[in-house]
Amino acid sequence: MRNFDLTISLPDCAKTIGEASWDVAHVLLTIAKHCKRLKKWEYISYLKKEEKIIDLEKFDCETELAHSISEKFIKEEGKDVRKYNKDVKVVTEDSSDWAGYLYIYMYKESKDVKYKITCNFGCPSSRNGMNIEVPETDENFFEWGPKVMNDLIDYFKPKYAGIYPWYFWKQLKEHQKLTLHPGWILYFPNDFDLPDMSEYEKVEDYKGMGKIYTLKDEKFVSDSRDQMLKWVEAYKKFEVKYAQPASKEEETDCK
Repeated sequence: MRNFDLTISLPDCAKTIGEASWDVAHVLLTIAKHCKRLKKWEYISYLKKEEKIIDLEKFDCETELAHSISEKFIKEEGKDVRKYNKDVKVVTEDSSDWAGYLYIYMYKESKDVKYKITCNFGCPSSRNGMNIEVPETDENFFEWGPKVMNDLIDYFKPKYAGIYPWYFWKQLKEHQKLTLHPGWILYFPNDFDLPDMSEYEKVEDYKGMGKIYTLKDEKFVSDSRDQMLKWVEAYKKFEVKYAQPASKEEETDCK
């Protein structure tokens, strides 16, 4: 299945289970706000089937949803949290470590059409962040996707964020050791000093916090591939200076 990817990369930040679960709740509700049909997600875990389903319409507020997410996470992962934190006897929402917490959710529109959210919060590495996979068949994604990205930028204040096409990742196999690449739509904070790319993209100020870079060809379909690859060629000329090297762990994963 070919997917679009909406990626948010976050600064290193230790979190409690409660804080991470609150972030996950915000992500789920933000997506549902802009794409109203995406309200019933399955938590990918070893829990019983009836415990995995999260129907957002059954929760009155973000706080209630966050507590439910925490409870499910603790029920499944509490043993491992205790294992790696010997001083923790009872795992609660206040439990915290530097390993980070992984939450994966799936929305199944049909057997072959699936949406996936992967949140890895509280990690001391470039893995700290989240990714939303959206099937290429979603013709409305470029109506609601940028709105979701902007809302999550406001909430998370990320290192960077972007929306990427499936074929772009395929083209960048030789650049897997670099974590920063151009996409269809990108956000960088103001302190991220990128060179002039006006030949390939339009640049807009975003609330004084940073800049949104958008590929000039806004069709966002497979026939924008040629324009995208021109941008890739330009990016190769300065990526060593501006890209962020992957961690050793990531380099191993890329082999």
